[in-house]
Amino acid sequence: MIPRLAILGRPNVGKSSLFNRLAGRRMSIVDATPGTTRDRIMATIELLPPRPIVKPSDRRRAAKGRRNRAEEAALDAQEALESGAHVPMTGRFVDLIDTGGWGVYVAEGKRFDDAGQDLTALTPDIEAQILAAARGADLILFVVDARTGPLPLDERIVELLRRERLVERVIAVANKVDDGSVESEIAALAKFGFGVPMPVSAKSGRGLAKLRARLLDRVEAIEAQQGAGAPKSGVAGGKRATAKSAASDAATKGGAAALKPGAPAILKPSATLGRGTKARAAAIDAPPEDGAEPESALGEVAVAIVGRRNAGKSSLVNALAGEPRVIVSEIAGTTRDAIDVRFEFDGRVFLAIDTAGVRKRKSWDGDIEYYANLRTQESIRRADVCILLLDAVEKVSQVEKNLAMQLTESYKPTVIAVNKWDLVRRTLKPADYLDYLEQELPGLAFAPIVFVSAAKGQGLRDLVAMCFNLAEQASHRESTGRVNAAVRRILEERGPSSSLGTKAKVFYVSQIAVKPPTLALVVNKPALFEGAYARYLSNRLRDELPFSEVPVRLIFSERRREEWGGDDTPPRSVPSSTSARRAPRAPARKKSR
Repeated sequence: MIPRLAILGRPNVGKSSLFNRLAGRRMSIVDATPGTTRDRIMATIELLPPRPIVKPSDRRRAAKGRRNRAEEAALDAQEALESGAHVPMTGRFVDLIDTGGWGVYVAEGKRFDDAGQDLTALTPDIEAQILAAARGADLILFVVDARTGPLPLDERIVELLRRERLVERVIAVANKVDDGSVESEIAALAKFGFGVPMPVSAKSGRGLAKLRARLLDRVEAIEAQQGAGAPKSGVAGGKRATAKSAASDAATKGGAAALKPGAPAILKPSATLGRGTKARAAAIDAPPEDGAEPESALGEVAVAIVGRRNAGKSSLVNALAGEPRVIVSEIAGTTRDAIDVRFEFDGRVFLAIDTAGVRKRKSWDGDIEYYANLRTQESIRRADVCILLLDAVEKVSQVEKNLAMQLTESYKPTVIAVNKWDLVRRTLKPADYLDYLEQELPGLAFAPIVFVSAAKGQGLRDLVAMCFNLAEQASHRESTGRVNAAVRRILEERGPSSSLGTKAKVFYVSQIAVKPPTLALVVNKPALFEGAYARYLSNRLRDELPFSEVPVRLIFSERRREEWGGDDTPPRSVPSSTSARRAPRAPARKKSR
C-alpha cells in the first residue's frame, strides 16, 4: 500500500501552494481568500532524491545573494546531501493529500457568499474531511506561517493531533520563508513539541530539496515497519505506471458498500435507455470476428461528472464510493477543485472526478470560480468518459446546452444521467423525458440515458456499467475492410450533392486512432463532405460500425497528385494541364504612321 502524506494547517498558511509544489503541477486552487480549499484533494506523486548540479560559480553567486530558483534548488539539494542525514537514493511513490484550513469561516474568512448564504455551515464538514485525512495518513505535514508566528488556531490543531495520538507522524513545516530574514524567528515555532520546523517557501521552492529528503527518509522507515514496502520508482524519473497500479491497489474500499459484487461489469443495451441510433453495444462484448483487431484490455477508466450547480454531482460521487468522500451541502458552489476518487467495481478500477458546478460566466464570483471552471475543463480533457448530470426537477438550461456542445466538440463519450428521478417518477414518464431531451440536446442524440437517484443509490450499477461500455466502444479498432465496406454502402444509399454536378469520390478509408474512434477518408473534393453531410455520415457510421453510442471523428483529405490516375479529377491545389501550359503571348505590332 502506498504511504499517505496529509497536509494540515490553519487557513492561508500555504497548504495548497505546498501541495502543488510537491505534486509538480497546479491541482489545488490557490487564492488569498481563506476557505478556498474545502475537500480532500489527493494525488499520487513520486518523491525523488536530491539531484544537485552545483558549479563553483553558483556558490560565489549564492555568497553574494544573487541566485535564481534553479540555482537555489540545486544548492538546497547539495546541502541536504552534505548534512550527514540518511537520504535514500531511490524515489518513492506516495499519495499526497491537500486539506482545507482548520477553523475556516469561524475564526477567519469570508462568512457569506455572493448569494448571502452563511458559509459557517460548511465548517463542520470541512473539519470532518481534515480529521479523516489525518487519521488515514502515515505522515502529516503540519504547516505554519513563519511570518506570523504561532497563533491560537495553530495550538488548537496541535491539541487535535495530540488527542488523536498522531504526534509521532507529524513533520512541522514553516512556510513563507522566502529569504533568511525570518529564519531566526522559526525557533519560536518549536513550542508545539514537533521540533524546529523545516523552513520552506512553497512559492519559490526554497528548502524543498531538504523537505523531500526528510520525507524520503520517513517513508523508507514506514516501509520497513510495514514489512511489504511501497512501490519504488527505481531510478529517478522512473515509469509512472507503477504508481497508477499501486493507486489502484490502494483504491477506496467503500465502493463495495454501494455496489454489491456479482453483477456483470457490462450490462446489455436494454439495461439503459438509448435514443436516436439503434443499440449495437452487444457487438463490443462479442469476440472479434475475422478481420477485426482485438481490443486491448482496459485499465483505469476516468469518468468526469459535470453539470450545473446543485445537480447532485458530489452526492453521486459519495454514493459510488460508499463513504462521505466529498462535502455535500445545499449551498451552491460547495465544490471548487476537481477531486479524484478511486474505487473498484467488479475487479476494475473506476476513477470518478467530481467537478465544480457550472453557471453562466456573467454570474462568476471572482478568481476562484474562474479557476474552478478551468479545473472542470481540464477534467473533461483528461477523462475517458463524461457523465452529464441533469436535475430531473429542473428544466434543461443554457448551462447544460453549453456543456453538451463542449462535450460534442471534444468528441467525449457521454452518458446523460438524470438525477433525482425518484422525486418525479410518479408524475413523469421516461418516454416523455426522452422526447424532451431529444429536443433540448440534439447534439447528444446518440448518448445513452440512465435514470438515477444518488440519494437513494438507485441506478448506480447501470451508470457505472454504461461508462465501462462506452470506454470499450471508444477503444475499439475496426478492420480497414469493414470500414471501407460500410462507407461504400452509405455512399450508394446517399452521397453528397454538389450544385456544380461534381461527383463525390472516396478512394480510401482507414481508422487511424481510438479514443475517440477517428476515421481518415481520402476523397477527391473534401468540400463536398463537410458540414451537413459529415454529420449524416457520422450518424450512419454509428449504425454500421460498433460505435453506436460514442462520437466518431472524421478527417477528410484530398488525394495527392502522385496518387491520382489519368481518369480522376485533379485536386484543386494542382493546376490542370491546360492551365499550366499556356501559349506564349504574341508581341504587339507597331502601328504604322
